[in-house]
Amino acid sequence: MEFGIIDEHNQIELNVLLIEDNQDDVIAFKRYIKKEQLLYNCIIAESVTEALNLIDKNDFDIILSDFSLVDGNGFDILSVTKNTPIIVVTGTGNEEIAVNAMKMGAYDYVIKDIAYNYLKIIPSKINKVIESKLQKDNYKKMQIELKNRNLILENNLLIANTIQKFMLPSKMPNLNWIKIDYRYIPYDKIGGDFLSYIKPCKSELGVFIGDVAGNSIPAALFSSLLKSTTEQVSKNMWRYPEKFIKSLNHKLIGNMPSSCLTGTYALFQKIEAENNVKLSFSSGGHPPMIYYNNREKSINFLKSKGIVLGMFEDIHNNEVTQYLNKGDRIFLYTDGLMDMKNKENEMLSMDEFTALFHDNIDFDLSVTLDNIINKVQNYRDNFLPDDDILLTGIEIM
Repeated sequence: MEFGIIDEHNQIELNVLLIEDNQDDVIAFKRYIKKEQLLYNCIIAESVTEALNLIDKNDFDIILSDFSLVDGNGFDILSVTKNTPIIVVTGTGNEEIAVNAMKMGAYDYVIKDIAYNYLKIIPSKINKVIESKLQKDNYKKMQIELKNRNLILENNLLIANTIQKFMLPSKMPNLNWIKIDYRYIPYDKIGGDFLSYIKPCKSELGVFIGDVAGNSIPAALFSSLLKSTTEQVSKNMWRYPEKFIKSLNHKLIGNMPSSCLTGTYALFQKIEAENNVKLSFSSGGHPPMIYYNNREKSINFLKSKGIVLGMFEDIHNNEVTQYLNKGDRIFLYTDGLMDMKNKENEMLSMDEFTALFHDNIDFDLSVTLDNIINKVQNYRDNFLPDDDILLTGIEIM
């Protein structure tokens, strides 16, 4: 776009302030404007004082300022005009002054010559400067808009974070035959991991753990869907882990576009006659449980067949049973725990992973969970996680 130049497409008049105390230079400039038919509404100031008064009362598109003036210099103008672009016009031999003016905020400079040839380059300089000013203004506007959008997003994330806290248990089941606790580290302010304690009663407890693929807002939204869906399924299926997972999968199909879920549902039932606890569970693509056998002092993996939920009607899941005794522990977790990496992009080996549990098993359950999470944090060495981490522990009392 041409500014101040007449053509058949664009005619944009510019308000130009010329600060010049040399009358010959003023006359030459006016003649050039007329000759070239430039659309400059030109106002003249012959001193710094007069210029500052005009700047205070008018809006100018561009300022052309001679450097040496009767009551000051171009630096005095630069110090007070922050929004209007300035081109400094100075005499031959004053290139250093012009460069210093640029450092102080001038957009460009022009070196005078006796033959007034410098006037020929002023229109192109003005065009360049105004284009640059528009770009800077647009950039600042975009930065402000981006900052405002980020503030809105941050606020929405905080709200979503508050909502997601309701996706995780607010208190632990109070049962005398079983102890339970959990720890959660979100990948972002919000994440897609889900945990629910279902129908805790005198002799039974259901535990569902789920991991929605992806992170942040979409995963958190699907977690909200998961909460309501598990509540529906648990009404009739909470005593039947295999059917629970099948029913959950059926309800999620078509409601999780471009995403999926892994999950495990475990039912703990106290068997009074045998003084032990029956664990029945079924999974859909979820990592295996960690089973600590207190009698044998061993760490084992408990696995159930099944593929990810929410994508296919037939998930081929099954139900597995394990009897637990006093002091035995079960750990359920999302894959963020297994897949964590350090700053060298290295993952824990299987031996290192099982050692997280074995080396901390003699502590109280809550302390065990804290120690595992602390070791995870130390291994990552503050390196950003790739996924949410959810870990829950269940101990038979």
